[in-house]
Amino acid sequence: MAFTLLLVGLGVVMLVQRRAAFSPSITLIEGRFTPDPVVTAWAARERLNHETARTRRLAIAVFLWIVSALPILAASMLGSSQGSPTDSPVSASRSRWPSSRRA
Repeated sequence: MAFTLLLVGLGVVMLVQRRAAFSPSITLIEGRFTPDPVVTAWAARERLNHETARTRRLAIAVFLWIVSALPILAASMLGSSQGSPTDSPVSASRSRWPSSRRA
């Protein structure tokens, strides 16, 4: 549980930092600018400069997204190994009913 809360906290921190980093560029994000060949060339260079880091971060994000299901899977596997469904109180109470009342 603590590990899950830590991951959620890290995700929130990343979102806040991203928003703060892009807040000066709100006119670019909203598309309120005039394209310029110099700016277009600069943007292409920046994209190439950050391609490796962006790809690595995307791979890490996808890995963490896939791994995020592990706590749920582990809990369900641990829960199912504790006892069979026929040993549950619900199934025991159903067995006390006469067969004519079962639905």
